[in-house]
Amino acid sequence: MHRSFKSIPGWLFFDLDGTIADSLPGIEFSIQEAFAAVGRTISVKDVRRFVGPSIRTILRNMEPSLTDSELELMAVSYRQSYDTTGCFKTILYPGVRETLDLFLSNGSVLFIVTNKPKLPTANILGELGITNSFREMVSPDSRTPSFNSKGEMLIDLITRYSVDLRMARMIGDTADDMQAAREAGVAFVHSAYGYGTLQESEIDTIHQFSALPSLCGY
Repeated sequence: MHRSFKSIPGWLFFDLDGTIADSLPGIEFSIQEAFAAVGRTISVKDVRRFVGPSIRTILRNMEPSLTDSELELMAVSYRQSYDTTGCFKTILYPGVRETLDLFLSNGSVLFIVTNKPKLPTANILGELGITNSFREMVSPDSRTPSFNSKGEMLIDLITRYSVDLRMARMIGDTADDMQAAREAGVAFVHSAYGYGTLQESEIDTIHQFSALPSLCGY
């Protein structure tokens, strides 16, 4: 579904995985290493549909039979692999760099709101050369105590920057992103090319990142 907003948004909050970049190659690589660390192999064929939540949730959803001790060891193995190797396998989606530059040139303020820890998030944005496009990036461990949800992260940014909700949009690919937008009172845009599948029909949707400016009234 596509419809133009009545006003061009000045505040844009972006999920990372499945919205800005395709992190699946690195995630798959490090998940395989995590399973190998406990002598297991991945039994699912489509890792993509599990991407979005925290790594412990991803691993548990992929293999419900994991014991707590296995899950803990796998989470540690994944983090070591992903933070040093896997994250650098991330691919920027087509048109992202140019589209971000367009928003910035029109005065929009951009943020990253992600469930990914801050170290690999910073590594990815730096490797892709888009760190400076964002005013701030927020991860669960961006503060102490950690944020409990993406909704908390989004609300924190909105509060600290005194964001006008009428001029704000949350762009993401999963139900978690949509829920965060609802909790914060922000309009949501679904990046349908990402990992999540949303059943709701009455949401604004883009099928490629470069379509976002048109949807936003540019």
